[in-house]
Amino acid sequence: MISINSTNNISDINSILEKDFNMFDSVVSCKLSPFTRKIMDIELNPNYETMYNFATEDISSYIGKFSNLNNYLTVCASGDQILNGILYGATNIDTFDKNFFAKHILFLKLSAIKALNPHEFIKFFTEYDLKLFERILQESEIYVQRFWEKIFSEYNIEVVIKLIFGNLKLSIEQIKQINPYLLPTNYEKLGELIKKTNINFIESDLPELPSYIFGKLYDAINLSNIYDHLYYGKPIVLDNIEEFRDFIINKLYSCLNTNGTILIAYLYAWSEKVKDDFDEMYKKYNGQLAPAHALSNEYLPLLQLGLTTQNLSYSYLFEAFKDLETTKIPTAHVDFGYSKDTSHDLALLLTKKQR
Repeated sequence: MISINSTNNISDINSILEKDFNMFDSVVSCKLSPFTRKIMDIELNPNYETMYNFATEDISSYIGKFSNLNNYLTVCASGDQILNGILYGATNIDTFDKNFFAKHILFLKLSAIKALNPHEFIKFFTEYDLKLFERILQESEIYVQRFWEKIFSEYNIEVVIKLIFGNLKLSIEQIKQINPYLLPTNYEKLGELIKKTNINFIESDLPELPSYIFGKLYDAINLSNIYDHLYYGKPIVLDNIEEFRDFIINKLYSCLNTNGTILIAYLYAWSEKVKDDFDEMYKKYNGQLAPAHALSNEYLPLLQLGLTTQNLSYSYLFEAFKDLETTKIPTAHVDFGYSKDTSHDLALLLTKKQR
């Protein structure tokens, strides 16, 4: 069963989806006009971002580290954290995202699993074949059909895809590697498990999330790489990272059942060894760092050394949680992040022990 903000009333859901269509309409109108783009991004629609078609982290390396996924709270994003979670035992899922379009990609993927085989599923979400899309809609709930049919009846598919999936894509090989649910035997199993799963989408960012989950308890919480987005392009200050730690402990850790686990952050091209190396280089180069999106030759020497604002935020995160019994899971490296060792990424977990 699917619900949005804890309602599965069709009339309420249709109202939400109508609002979403109007929001997308404003996105299209403003994105097609360079004169209004900045105004739209900042003022008219703060809940819109282009999306990734698949996850950008090695879920396969950490999903099995949750001892229990029955009651599961996770970021929505591309939907892959949810689909892999269901495969590994999640039956009651609260999923959140401030991006209003995230729920539509999730609903589309849930329908696609019923309509397509694994090869076709990957083909659709990388090539966006309209013939496959028609088959997906035949297996969709009526409100999902209405939303997407309205979108594609109003706008050219190229415009829609560009505005929804505008972010860098991973290779098909890497998509398969990081997502266990795409293995043929798992994919078939997932199709059956979805029928027994309750999914509630919460339209919220992380700071506002506690107000939506007050009084609930979870076996697992997955924050994916939200940490990166919180501080991307912003000054990195240890006090702010310690505030993030306090939020995790006071607002989310308290929502865990005993032996429940929270994935605090997924860190790209990072490890304990990389942290030691970064800290040494950071001192040696007197705090010089390449800023976010620094791709010019001016910053190339710093990038090669891993001297980036992203890595400073990772180092501070380790410092903030150093007195807690976290678990550091090495994962396969996904194509993001700079450091002197890009052999793997890292998932930082914290488990609530029995007192």
